[in-house]
Amino acid sequence: MALFTFDRGLEFISVAPVALDQTWSFVMSEFPKTGFVRIKQILAPEGPIPVSKSTWWQGVKDGRFPKSIKLGYGVTVWRAEDIRAMYEKPD
Repeated sequence: MALFTFDRGLEFISVAPVALDQTWSFVMSEFPKTGFVRIKQILAPEGPIPVSKSTWWQGVKDGRFPKSIKLGYGVTVWRAEDIRAMYEKPD
């Protein structure tokens, strides 16, 4: 049974369920341990944090997410260590 079904006109696309722990392990292993990361590397589907850009920026503003670093015009980054610490911290 498909987990998601997308309707694109007359065409239906089904996506089979994926083991979330395998996907999460892959994302965590691919995420850099040090250095700077851009927002595209942080947010899902490429990154480990499953929120929208607007939610992310509101969280940065509120202090829920790490503060950004402005490297230049149109270049905003975060320390990879800060992002890892955010999703690896014990509950």
